[in-house]
Amino acid sequence: MTYPMKTSKSMLKLDLPSACGAKTRHGTPCKRAPMLPSLRCSKHGGKTPIKHGQRSKYALILRHQVKELHKEMNQQEKELEKVIYIS
Repeated sequence: MTYPMKTSKSMLKLDLPSACGAKTRHGTPCKRAPMLPSLRCSKHGGKTPIKHGQRSKYALILRHQVKELHKEMNQQEKELEKVIYIS
């Protein structure tokens, strides 16, 4: 959901909703102020706006690259051992 920006002489201000938008355990709407960019309060997920952790795209790619480098190092080590033991 995008919210249009309003410009003023002194600063830019976002037209944000005044409440979080999540529901409490009692079923009533949460009245806390939302955080950007998730537009939820800190109790309802506003603290973690970006994906992180072990299954993120960046982490998967990095682990794959490390695995490939490890395989390559092991192959080179075996080749060096053959050369050292032969000579």
